[in-house]
Amino acid sequence: MTTITTEELAKFRRALQNNDEALEALDIVENCDGNLKESMNIIMSMDKDSYRGDEDWIDFENMGKELRKIICSPAFESAFIDGSFAVALGYLLADTTHPTIFLVPFMLYVFKIGLERFCQSQQTY
Repeated sequence: MTTITTEELAKFRRALQNNDEALEALDIVENCDGNLKESMNIIMSMDKDSYRGDEDWIDFENMGKELRKIICSPAFESAFIDGSFAVALGYLLADTTHPTIFLVPFMLYVFKIGLERFCQSQQTY
């Protein structure tokens, strides 16, 4: 189980304060005590038409494979490392069909495990 701390959520909340859908995702994560899997289950139940994955849990492995080329690009890495999460989210939104409400918990996951580890790993999650 991957869990995000209150302090980590606060960092993302400050960076994404102008994005209502991102804040909604962060609220859901916070209401789930930082549990990303539980958060994604709730997000999926809100809008079944917006997710791709199995019926119980968005497939982070497939999502990771799809997003790896964006996340591991120099532009994304630079923004992410600098804490410019709104800019990093913009890179994801420009190159994927996933809605913000799914991308934010995925970014939290990458933040938690570490960008370098995510990009060096051939296997995800």
